Amino acid sequence: YRDAERSLQRALEKGSAWEKYWACVVCSHFGEKAKSAVSALQALAQDRNLMVRMRAVEALALVNGQDPLPQLVRIANQSSSAVEVLLTLNAVAFFRDHHGFALDVKSLKVKAPQGQYLRRTEYFAEDLNL
Repeated sequence: YRDAERSLQRALEKGSAWEKYWACVVCSHFGEKAKSAVSALQALAQDRNLMVRMRAVEALALVNGQDPLPQLVRIANQSSSAVEVLLTLNAVAFFRDHHGFALDVKSLKVKAPQGQYLRRTEYFAEDLNL
């Protein structure tokens, strides 16, 4: 991480949307080793680009142990893109199934046009025995 830290910090703070997106993914990969990026990740968790925001929230969960599900659900509910919703709900499933974060399934109110994400919501609905 030390070798990449300066470049990552620069990308998180001043990069294009895609550079920020991928820098968040790299921080996720480093996990707790990327603690020095928490401040920049917190700022990006409010970014206007929903995919940058999603990856920042994901990184904060893996780097800092923050519960990502409330913010990920908000992103899924806010997006009008079926692809963005699918990517976000895949992250929700990952954190719920592999990191033990609790999902309030009833909080999912996705408004995006129909897409593959419907299979993900069906998967979550199994918890409600619907």
